Amino acid sequence: MARVIVAASGKGGVGKTTVAVNLAIALHMLGRRVLLIDANLTTPNAGIHLGVFNIPVSLHDVLSGKAKPEQATYKHPYGFYFLPASLDIRKLTKTMEKRLIQVINKLMDKFDYVIIDAAPGLGKEAQLALEAGDELIVVTNAEMPAVVDALKTIELAKIHNTSILGVVINKHSGRNEMTKENVEEFLETPVIGVIREDPKVKLSLRRKVPMIISSPSSKFSRDVMNLARTITGMGTVKESFFGSILRRLGF
Repeated sequence: MARVIVAASGKGGVGKTTVAVNLAIALHMLGRRVLLIDANLTTPNAGIHLGVFNIPVSLHDVLSGKAKPEQATYKHPYGFYFLPASLDIRKLTKTMEKRLIQVINKLMDKFDYVIIDAAPGLGKEAQLALEAGDELIVVTNAEMPAVVDALKTIELAKIHNTSILGVVINKHSGRNEMTKENVEEFLETPVIGVIREDPKVKLSLRRKVPMIISSPSSKFSRDVMNLARTITGMGTVKESFFGSILRRLGF
């Protein structure tokens, strides 16, 4: 039975979807059966990150009872499975959101990990994703406004009895930011991953090819892979001195 992990953030713009998409691929690279669900029903973005736009059947169709979960689940060329939301706002209804848990229950036996990319913020859509998940990863930046919103997300997860897996600090530059220890102390929650800022991320978004595919040796990709290894219990891998030199030389 799958571990159902929700990637959520109290604040938009912290890179939650980027983390969720690349994490799903990283887990697949580690040999796990992975399903990524775009649960941002109003403004879905995971498909955009993956270059998936025109889909015949989406999560919206499943939630509205027009299709079965299997019909909207696609095997991506990168090897993992993807259940995309529709970009067509006309497909959104008021009642479909409540069926998300039922959809996951029908699919979870086929996977080792289900990664849910929640809607940003603390609204109804985000709360429904929290209810559907067993564990929560809170994605934040090491800046006080984002960390404060991360705290609100953690408190909301506790209300919904969702286990807190940990915090992921994204876009970390180390310049005029809170330290990992500062974030852990403020949130009273362990930081399970620090993903360093990488200028190549914006290029990967424009090309619609996730960083872990386009730049597997980048610091971003190595940090995401270490996050995946932490989640699976495999332990992180430190970069060798020789490896760091090769990376800086562009190899």
